[in-house]
Amino acid sequence: REVGRFGQRNDTFVDALMSMRWLTYLSGGLPGMILSGGTAIVFLYGGSRVIDGTITLGTFVAFMAYQMRLLSPVQGLMTLWANFATAKVSLGRVYEILDTEPEVSERDQPTRLSSVRGDLSFEDVTFSFERGGPVLEGLDFRVERGEILAIVGPSGGGKSTVADLLARHFDPDQGRIRLDGHDLRDVSLTDLRRHIALVDQDPFVFNASIRENILYAKSAAGPEAVAGAAASAGLEDFLEGLPDGLETTVGERGLAISAGERQRISIARALLVDPEVLVLDEATAALDPLVQERVIEGYETVMQNRTTVLITHRLELARRADRILVISGARVVEDGPPAELIRARGPFYQLFRRGLEASLANPVEADT
Repeated sequence: REVGRFGQRNDTFVDALMSMRWLTYLSGGLPGMILSGGTAIVFLYGGSRVIDGTITLGTFVAFMAYQMRLLSPVQGLMTLWANFATAKVSLGRVYEILDTEPEVSERDQPTRLSSVRGDLSFEDVTFSFERGGPVLEGLDFRVERGEILAIVGPSGGGKSTVADLLARHFDPDQGRIRLDGHDLRDVSLTDLRRHIALVDQDPFVFNASIRENILYAKSAAGPEAVAGAAASAGLEDFLEGLPDGLETTVGERGLAISAGERQRISIARALLVDPEVLVLDEATAALDPLVQERVIEGYETVMQNRTTVLITHRLELARRADRILVISGARVVEDGPPAELIRARGPFYQLFRRGLEASLANPVEADT
């Protein structure tokens, strides 16, 4: 079936390519042939007039010279049509991108925040994509300054949407999200994204050096700050194994390094900003347990007295939080400290039942 689909699309591509070649020939080669034929006719007709004595040889040569000087510009103008046709298609695609309405936009006079405490609140927040029902519905919770909140739940439950809303990639359909009492829709996007840093589960890495990728978050940072952020993100051992260290180029979209290393670069980039609020959306998903432990230790050191939102599927990361929020079916179904939720044996316990039963059966190993 896939071979048939490929053949059909390939035939369509070949037909389009042949049409373009015919257009190029008709707009360039054919006019050139006509003009060359015209030159031959003028030469034959003018030559016969010279033989008949109707015009002098000098007049004939001058006329031929004028025609040759005129021929090249006329042929160039005729080939411009094909170039304009191609440019029109390209410009149409560019204008389509430029005319796309952004998902979010600033107020005409946004609120500027030079500094924030880091208090977050979701007030009756509902959000849905165009394709179906609400992804989040009636979300109500607060995160106090310096608190570490873990958000867990089944896949597709809306956890990553919380991260997108905090970074204001989208605006809620209903309700408000506040930072220190300010509605995020009223806050300057520059200030918002300086105070709230998001580390995504699939981070973007530029085709540049590791140092340049980390500095993208804060170009004025010094070498010591970059090295410190890299160390906190667990990049030290990786960098020591590279001949060029921080100056190593990572390739297009970071394909020259592993997914885990791309995540650590993204984490270092976020830590360099030193934000008041750090949002981690499955930021350790591609890390092995040893590196994850080092990264978590880096979080705990750097994010003291700073608000942290951890979106994770990993039990060991969730248990380090001050509070856990369980989202399922677009709603908050459980909220409380880890120990309390484990004792309650509710949705959180059921979600991580196998891991919790293993840790409870080996309490010494779980404590380590």
